[in-house]
Amino acid sequence: MSTVLTNSHDELMESLFQHLRSHFPEEHQKDLNNLITGLFRHAGMRDLVKYDLSDLAGMVVTLWRTLQARPSHRASIQVINPNVEEHEWQSQHTIVSILHNDLPFVIDSARLALNKLGLNIHAVFYGTFSVIPTLSGNGPHLYFRATSGRRKRIV
Repeated sequence: MSTVLTNSHDELMESLFQHLRSHFPEEHQKDLNNLITGLFRHAGMRDLVKYDLSDLAGMVVTLWRTLQARPSHRASIQVINPNVEEHEWQSQHTIVSILHNDLPFVIDSARLALNKLGLNIHAVFYGTFSVIPTLSGNGPHLYFRATSGRRKRIV
C-alpha cells in the first residue's frame, strides 16, 4: 500500500518527485520529473496505491540508471529481483523493464510472452519519450510529448 494518502494521481506523482529530487542533481530535476510523469501517466490510482512510495521510487531509479548506462540506439531487457544490497531497494515482485525504440505491439507482445510462461503480471507501467543524448555524456534528456529526438518506449 502506498504510504501517501491521496486520491489524486497528480498529487501522488508530485509526492514521488519530492521523495526523489534530493537524490538527483539540479540539472536532472526536469528529466526526473518527465520520467515519473511519463512512466506512470497511464497508470490508474487503483494500481498505484498497491505499491509503497519506496517501491515506486525504486522502479524510477532503476529505470533511470538503465537509461544512463545503455547506448540510446540499443534495446534493453532487464529482469531483476530488487534487493537492498544490489539495487538499494527491495520488492517482493520480479521487475521486468524493457527499453526500446517505439514500436507497435511491444507491450502486448511482452504480456503474451509472460503469460505463455505462466507468469502473473501484477501491473504494467509504461511511457513513450523522446530521448536526446547530452553532449556532456551525463546521460540522455527525456522529453515527454516532445516532437524531436528518437522516440523510446519504456515498459
